[in-house]
Amino acid sequence: MKSHYWRRREFLKQVFQHASLFSIAIVLGCGGADNQKDATSEKPGGDSPAQNDDPCDETALTQKDLDHRKALGYTEQTPIPEKTCENCKLYIPESDIKKCGTCTLFKGPVTIEGYCTYWADKNV
Repeated sequence: MKSHYWRRREFLKQVFQHASLFSIAIVLGCGGADNQKDATSEKPGGDSPAQNDDPCDETALTQKDLDHRKALGYTEQTPIPEKTCENCKLYIPESDIKKCGTCTLFKGPVTIEGYCTYWADKNV
């Protein structure tokens, strides 16, 4: 009877050791996979990574980036004339370094006449 107890105990000990090693491997693997995926993100219409670093070039955005912009309701022309990206507190205007505006919520170019559902009055 005692040997059966020890075999079960040894078995459970092995299961827990392997489970914890497996969990650690998954956690480490997931972090590495995300970093690798971001580094090799595809262009929306192609199979190769985006090579253009121009913030005004929308073709440099991944499909995930484009979907995120769409989910936030971004349009290049506002449907509400008094609410534009230009008068939104989340808008980052063009500068000497960047030739177009951007937004703190998503990647890619933003027109001053644009709008999204997260528009916030910069005068408040």
